[in-house]
Amino acid sequence: MPTTPTFALRYPAASDPADVPTDMGELATDVEAHLNQPTPVMGPSNYTHRNKLLAADTQPAHQENGNGTHYWGAGGASTLDVQLGRVAAGQLSVGAGTGALPVPVSNAPLSAIKAGNGIEFGHSNAAGFRSVLGADSGSGNSWLALHGEAGTNTGFRTRGNRASILRADLAGGFQFGNVALATGDDQALAILATLSNLGILRAGFADSSYSTTLPASPVDGQIHNLIVDATNGIVWTFRYNAGSASAYKWEFLGGHPLRAEIATSEPINGTGAWTNCATAGPDIVVPRPGDYLADVRAGLSATTSTAVGQIGVANASVGLTPVGTVTMESPVSGGYSSLAVNPSLPALAQGQTLRMVYNAAALHNYQLRTLTLIPRRVS
Repeated sequence: MPTTPTFALRYPAASDPADVPTDMGELATDVEAHLNQPTPVMGPSNYTHRNKLLAADTQPAHQENGNGTHYWGAGGASTLDVQLGRVAAGQLSVGAGTGALPVPVSNAPLSAIKAGNGIEFGHSNAAGFRSVLGADSGSGNSWLALHGEAGTNTGFRTRGNRASILRADLAGGFQFGNVALATGDDQALAILATLSNLGILRAGFADSSYSTTLPASPVDGQIHNLIVDATNGIVWTFRYNAGSASAYKWEFLGGHPLRAEIATSEPINGTGAWTNCATAGPDIVVPRPGDYLADVRAGLSATTSTAVGQIGVANASVGLTPVGTVTMESPVSGGYSSLAVNPSLPALAQGQTLRMVYNAAALHNYQLRTLTLIPRRVS
């Protein structure tokens, strides 16, 4: 009786006498023996079972090796693309492709070792309700993205809800933050708080947002520390308010003012016009476009009469006419007064020069002149 070339299944030849029960019984015995015994394909210690979805498929949808490793794929012409196998005593590992599985460094019974998305969990609703344990592809920082996942190229991806993210900082601390969009890809983590390896919690300040320029693509609530005078250590802290109706969306939180002063006493001959002293100023150059508050102060002494003396702040890039409010005093002849005023200076342009200016109806001396400037909001 002839047999098949691969599995040696017996079947009747055309010349054999007809005996259907016997022939069917022998074929069934051979098939059962084959199903109970894996077929060696690479040697006696390595056996493989492959299952195809369709007979015409060139690739299996599932494969089981004799060492217990299982592989899966889409079938058809697609190669196997994911596997689960034993990598050490009491340990299984999940990995992509058909190459060597990553070996865990711990004794965890199950591992999924991969840059980017590691383990997904959460609600059955896939429209923004899934969460992922993973790691940054470049830096290796581990993270937990609630309602988010690793971005296609960088950062994080969301599918219907804004993600809340906890990320390790590789120094024993944590970063807490979120992303800007409910649906978006490759979004940067906006850090809202940090917990250092010493247990110091800082809320509302980004770790590395500290420079001489503002971020090019800020997100709502982002904090930035702007260096405005490196020589004197003056740094202004801003918070980005995306919902502000103003063109100046970086709102001032704190910092030391810019300050300029001239101590020398210098006279103004009373002309009734706004002018400079012999030493013009003090001056401050506007560091960023925005709305500002100024403070100007000076000592005033009269030499000949009780005529009014005034001070204010002008945009010297335009002229000497004061912007906003001014202040005035009328000291007695030979007397001394202090002048101070805090004008609001809206919509200043970067690079404009603010200057303290003076007006006197008679001969007055101005001394101990100071000008300070702080922002309300900038762009």
